[in-house]
Amino acid sequence: MERAVRGVLTGPPATDRRVGVGRRAPAPRPGVTTREAIRPMDVNAPRKHDDEHGHALRTHYDEHGYARLDRAFPATAAAEMAGAVWSALARKHGIDPKRPSTWTPAQPGGLGRLSKVGVFDRLGSPAVVAAIGALLGRQDWPRPGNWGGPLVTFPTPGPWEVPTGGWHLDFPARGANGVGLLLKWLGYLAPVGRGGGGTVVLSGSHRLVARFLREAGEAEPGRSPAVRDAVFGMDPRLRDLRGRPEVTVSGIPVRVVELTGEPGDVVFLHPHLLHAPAPNRSGSARLMVTGGLLV
Repeated sequence: MERAVRGVLTGPPATDRRVGVGRRAPAPRPGVTTREAIRPMDVNAPRKHDDEHGHALRTHYDEHGYARLDRAFPATAAAEMAGAVWSALARKHGIDPKRPSTWTPAQPGGLGRLSKVGVFDRLGSPAVVAAIGALLGRQDWPRPGNWGGPLVTFPTPGPWEVPTGGWHLDFPARGANGVGLLLKWLGYLAPVGRGGGGTVVLSGSHRLVARFLREAGEAEPGRSPAVRDAVFGMDPRLRDLRGRPEVTVSGIPVRVVELTGEPGDVVFLHPHLLHAPAPNRSGSARLMVTGGLLV
């Protein structure tokens, strides 16, 4: 767990909703903007169609550090995966999906076996495989041994606020022991709405990380605490975004985005994008899958 950094990013986030290109977003709540999503790529459609969607996905990813693919894998598969997670929670913790009084601990663990037996392998759909190829700019990327592990966050009382701590990278920016993270993804097994425990990201921060690495030189390993502190130290406004939906740092727009979604959606994250866990203040469990490519 990262050491909390107090006083960081206390303003309201934008919310990334399921809105496809060419469709209008629901009216946002005051002070909160919405982000457009990328509609799913149809791998059976003509190649030009795939290229257009892949280009849109890559453009958003390069600019903001994340990109979402709606209906990336079947909702029926998401429901089956969610059922397997609930069954494991019942065995391991005595948790009943219909009895919220049993929903403890707030972030239950001990579910790693689900990944080992391939419960989440259907997340690797043709659309997801095509999207990863578009984001990496290559189709010969190494397929993962499994498609991720479960993320479960149960509701806890209190107001929803942007996290002031826990901002991090999952892997050193320059890799470790000859291994690096190419890409990370989050798959939705159940609806995650506003305030529902969805990960929050600092959109655009991957570009500030790139600037830090350039200026620091090759000797800088890019470990998470050093990178985080360097980015938040680039502009005093990053210490408090209240009333500032977006801050421009060195010409780069930066904002907090709360990632929401529906069963079957997938959000891809740049390996250098700063992100943090957020509290679940909804009435539902947050059920997701997180995975990534290590090379």
